[in-house]
Amino acid sequence: MKFVLVDFQHIGSGGFGTLGLVTLVRKLGHEASLIGGEDVIQLLQDERKIRQVLSAEKPDVIGLSVMTPYADYIGPMGDLVRQTLGQVPIIVGGYHSTIFGSQVFQENQCVDYVAVGDAEDSLPALLERLSSGHGGSVEGILAREEAGSVPVKPALAPKSDDTLDHIPFADEEAIHPAYYNPALMRGHGSLPLSSRYVLYSRGCPFRCSFCQIENDGGFRTRYRRYSAELVTAHLEEMIKRYELKGVCFLDDNFTLDKDWAQAVCEGILRKGLKFNWWAQVRGNLADYDLMRLMRRAGCIVAAITIESGNDRIRRQVMCKDITREEIHRAYRMAKRLGMLTQGTLMMGSPTETWEECLDSIDFFRKMDPDWAGVLLTTPLPGTSMHARYADRIRVTCYRDYDIALQESHYGRDDVEMAFHKIDPTALLEALHQIRHEYSYAERAKPSLRNISSRQRLLWMLRHRKQSR
Repeated sequence: MKFVLVDFQHIGSGGFGTLGLVTLVRKLGHEASLIGGEDVIQLLQDERKIRQVLSAEKPDVIGLSVMTPYADYIGPMGDLVRQTLGQVPIIVGGYHSTIFGSQVFQENQCVDYVAVGDAEDSLPALLERLSSGHGGSVEGILAREEAGSVPVKPALAPKSDDTLDHIPFADEEAIHPAYYNPALMRGHGSLPLSSRYVLYSRGCPFRCSFCQIENDGGFRTRYRRYSAELVTAHLEEMIKRYELKGVCFLDDNFTLDKDWAQAVCEGILRKGLKFNWWAQVRGNLADYDLMRLMRRAGCIVAAITIESGNDRIRRQVMCKDITREEIHRAYRMAKRLGMLTQGTLMMGSPTETWEECLDSIDFFRKMDPDWAGVLLTTPLPGTSMHARYADRIRVTCYRDYDIALQESHYGRDDVEMAFHKIDPTALLEALHQIRHEYSYAERAKPSLRNISSRQRLLWMLRHRKQSR
């Protein structure tokens, strides 16, 4: 069969699951390719291009991979597919369908199948069923005609050994040639220009209330990863193929499995791989010996999340069981080792007062990351935070949940995110001030204050020269 998957998210930083899925389908003998770009909005701006590609490919099955903030575009994309290809089966997968299940059918008449959970086992099973002329549900994918009469069953249970070694790595060559753009595949801006994002693990055992992982049936709360041997072999291949100078590890918690992280670093050193890299380090999982090894292996940026500097908000509202002391300790380690630090700050959380917001900002400034992402707290559907404060949230569409758009909601009569106790004007003024103060563009200048080591300064200057 011929399968085309449309990724609604940014293909460079979010296409690991979809690219891996297309690669797997190809290995099983089907024809498959992926359509992706900056996001589905950008894709739909050129409907003519989509029609041309679909008309030329004539796929037997279409997949749509959707995160909740983009769920409003399932209908327009599905209609475009129908107008171009007729009644080809349309499957919706991703976090949105995993959270909402058969509700996707109710909201989108164009959808024929809804995938719940990981699709590496269920999608090949469905493609085999369809290729033999049969329809109906398979384990992990529900058919429209059985919605309501057949329960939404989760995908096949993850392999018992907790590894992902049976799943192919994401291969950007699976992107359809008409949509392949090397510039979109570049890694984090803090890395050299020739860089890529990589993802070698799935799952997070922690239960932060704002994360959509909370209610997905356990598919993302169970931690699994590729073996260190496969990871370092893949890194070596990527570096040679794309002449990379930098890699951004998007794993939620690079140091969660200390033995694995150590083995990856030792493998990088043993192979003599020379590249700079970025990784996320949870404050209470920071280990000095491991971080020193990471630095030796090329890690130059440690992303240490703060979220909130106020203990009540961070621990009781966000359900992050991390203390100020643990966060502070992690920052001290990174700076002592000459690593750059990236922080995150979430403002306007449920029940947060102005005094708590100021306390959070004060602690954030004391940590003084080299730059940071500063956002308004956004409870996504499916999270425990959303469930708890749903009566204080009013939106008109799924797009209203896009984190990047939240500040535009203030002043709109049809949208309400006022679950905190802060004056909206004061909140936005503080948000803009901190965002500007800790933006990458602002902080990556030679005048960056509080440079803690000559090595960090030299790296900043070198990066600016490369970026010109």
